[in-house]
Order: sequence, then C-alpha cells, then structure tokens
Amino acid sequence: MIALVALNVAFVALIAFPLWLGLAFTALAGLALFFAVREVFLWMQYLANLRTTRR
Repeated sequence: MIALVALNVAFVALIAFPLWLGLAFTALAGLALFFAVREVFLWMQYLANLRTTRR
C-alpha cells in the first residue's frame, strides 16, 4: 500500500503536474495571442474606417 502511495506521488510529481502546467501555459499563451491578433485587427478596421469616412 505504501508503495502504491509512493508510486502515485512520483507519478503526480514527475508527469501529471508538469503536463497540466504545460497545458495551462499553452492555453494562456494561445489566449494571449488570440487577443493580440484581435486587437491589431480591430485597430486596422478602425483606422480604415477613419480614412474612408468624411467628417
């Protein structure tokens, strides 16, 4: 039983935790990239709209 607990702790420490950490980091980086690209697109739309509208 103690060996199973030790094996489970080793698995979590060596495999599961770094895997979840990597997935979380990748998801956050993807989200940040998405919003950065969206921001640039919205600015381009805004600037193009400024150019085409006469005030």
